[in-house]
Amino acid sequence: MKKLEVVAVAAQGHFSVCALATLENSIYVHFAHQPPVMSLDALKGIAPVISGAQIKAARGLLTVTSREFAATAGVSWATIKRFELCAGIPQSRAGTLERVKSALEAAGIEFIGDPIASPGVRLRRDRAK
Repeated sequence: MKKLEVVAVAAQGHFSVCALATLENSIYVHFAHQPPVMSLDALKGIAPVISGAQIKAARGLLTVTSREFAATAGVSWATIKRFELCAGIPQSRAGTLERVKSALEAAGIEFIGDPIASPGVRLRRDRAK
């Protein structure tokens, strides 16, 4: 059995873990519910928690192309497109999502709301060009 992906999703105060695997052209899915070890607020202090929708909306507010923004953030254009197409919080290598979030914040974007339930962004007037 070859493991393809493991994802964690916060849902109704619990973390759902979904493991996907393949064996001889069949796909197997395993779900496990566990109470959260840490709250979403605690996780925000450890890692950047922003959604693909927030990244796309923020870039729209800044009126920059995905290629321009990728250069500013120091990541590849493909990474920005993958993040923006992600439903929820994008999976990333260490530091990549942080660079994207930092570049948006430096440009005046403020992340508001919950990244899953009510994702939002706004452009601070004091940073608007």
